[in-house]
Amino acid sequence: MRKLLLISVVFLLLGNTGIALEVEKIQINHSDEMIYDGIKHTLEYTGSVDVTSDQMELKGERVILYFNEKEDEIIKAEAFGNVYMKKDEFTAEAGKVIYETQNGKITLEEKPVVYGEGKKLKADFIIYFVKEKRIDAKGNVSGFFIPQKKKKKEDESTKS
Repeated sequence: MRKLLLISVVFLLLGNTGIALEVEKIQINHSDEMIYDGIKHTLEYTGSVDVTSDQMELKGERVILYFNEKEDEIIKAEAFGNVYMKKDEFTAEAGKVIYETQNGKITLEEKPVVYGEGKKLKADFIIYFVKEKRIDAKGNVSGFFIPQKKKKKEDESTKS
């Protein structure tokens, strides 16, 4: 039972330097149900899941965490249904999000949108490579990007 409680309050987070394979305490703000499977090494939350920490915010209808066999490291996290994810300046919404911790890859599917200050990107399929801070988008790509220098000049001119 203690192991179940410990597992229910951990989540793998991205670090400031790219990929961080650390397990850190998080806050489960809401979930209608939690299922732990010791054979599959998974922890599944369903029903308006809302998870926050110092480094990340994640919301969705269903979140599944996949652990290694020792259950001391999360190897993959999946979120489904109206997913919202925020990490630093990276904010995304999609129907499905998969985070593979070993290679630091976040895959967004089902009408994904990535946005931040001065930018917005839509596509059929978006991959964010955490370590390289690179985004690859495929299929029906659209959006906008305002370079930060130009945006700052525009902000200054509207103040006068």
